[in-house]
Formats: sequence, structure tokens, C-alpha cells
Amino acid sequence: MAPTEGSILEANTVNFNWEPVGEATGYQIQVATPNFGNATQLVLDSVVEVDTLGYVTTRLGQSLFNGNYEWRIKAFNSDYETPYTASAFQVNGDEDQDLPPPNNLQLVSPTNESSASNTFNVTVSN
Repeated sequence: MAPTEGSILEANTVNFNWEPVGEATGYQIQVATPNFGNATQLVLDSVVEVDTLGYVTTRLGQSLFNGNYEWRIKAFNSDYETPYTASAFQVNGDEDQDLPPPNNLQLVSPTNESSASNTFNVTVSN
């Protein structure tokens, strides 16, 4: 149900809501950025199952940075599962919640255009 396809949310706390599926004992919810086809990060991968009172929630909250996301959900029980239902949305909340830039490696050694007469091992760390 929410967030719907193409939504632009002005808050960084996102409440995911979905319709209950009859006889479902659980739901698998996933959120990727920017989408599942080109995911740079799986932000959420969670299973919501029936509790001890026999209740299965159809709502989950998650804090997200500003950016583009896609969420999907499927229902399941011990015998069956539905296909995923997906929706893309954008978070445009607090400007201090922008996605951090990706970590860029900085070459320390050897310097550009240097040469070595010996064979050496290269180690990359961050």
C-alpha cells in the first residue's frame, strides 16, 4: 500500500504498509537503493512472522537516507508464497540525511610514474 510507486517522501522515517494476505504466516520485506535491478545496497531484508498471539503485522518502519529506493514484499506460509510486489520511491527529507559519498581509494604508494627493479606485492586496504 505505501509508499506507492513514484512517491516522494519528505521524512527520513519511512513506514511500509501492505495489505494482509489471507492465511499468510509471514512476509519478507526488502528495500534496495536505487532499485533491485541496479542495487548498490540492500538496505533492509527482514522477515515478519506470526507472533505468539497469532497476529502478523502489516507495517514496518525504517529510517533511510535521502535518495532513491525500491521496496518489495511477498507473503508466505508453510506451503506457498506469493511473488514479490514492488514499488519505487524517493526520500527527500532532512538535507543533513543525504547519502554519504562512496569510499574512494587513494593511492599512497607507489607514486605515479615510479618504477621498481624488484617484484613487489600490492596490498589494498581501506
